[in-house]
Amino acid sequence: MFPRKRRTINTWAAVVALFFLLLFFVVIGRFVYIAQGKQIDGHKLVEMGKKQWTEVNVIDEKRGTIFSKNGQVLAEDIPAYTLYAVLSPKAPSYVKNKEKTAKELAPILGMSESKVRSILNQPFVSGGVWNER
Repeated sequence: MFPRKRRTINTWAAVVALFFLLLFFVVIGRFVYIAQGKQIDGHKLVEMGKKQWTEVNVIDEKRGTIFSKNGQVLAEDIPAYTLYAVLSPKAPSYVKNKEKTAKELAPILGMSESKVRSILNQPFVSGGVWNER
């Protein structure tokens, strides 16, 4: 139809395709260079990655206190802990000396030594849980 126009369009299509192909290979080449070297401008990427993923940040989880219209506290944020004593000898690490364990736990729990000892001496019931707050 118009051979000159068609040839010009094909030439420009080839130039654009070649440009994008070259750009593609530059990006892939840079990716391979970084992946193999693991370093950019003196920055060690492996160390930066480890630091980014292993940094420990303590977040203050304190919630607001809820008051009644009279100013009395209805709900407040208090710490709660869970303590487990493994008593089954089948476990690799279990309470071997209940007397010593009761003596050491009593002041921490704010309970008498005899109360802790009686809890530790209760017969094990599968799925049984003793809970006191």
